Amino acid sequence: MARKRKQAPTKETPRYLDPKERNRFYLLPGQGGRAYHRKQMFILKTALLIGLFVSGLFALVVWLMNRGPK
Repeated sequence: MARKRKQAPTKETPRYLDPKERNRFYLLPGQGGRAYHRKQMFILKTALLIGLFVSGLFALVVWLMNRGPK
């Protein structure tokens, strides 16, 4: 004899159709708020410093190539 499954209590509106439930999302640690802002600022500052370093290195190479023989 096959067992019958117990069904969960039903509401008038199923959860997947409820607009509040569809727009709900959960943040894991580090995905938002102060930690996220701190992480983004670290990435921005690091990218700027690396860009300045590479640009300076490139400028040095171009200067050395164009200064001519002594």
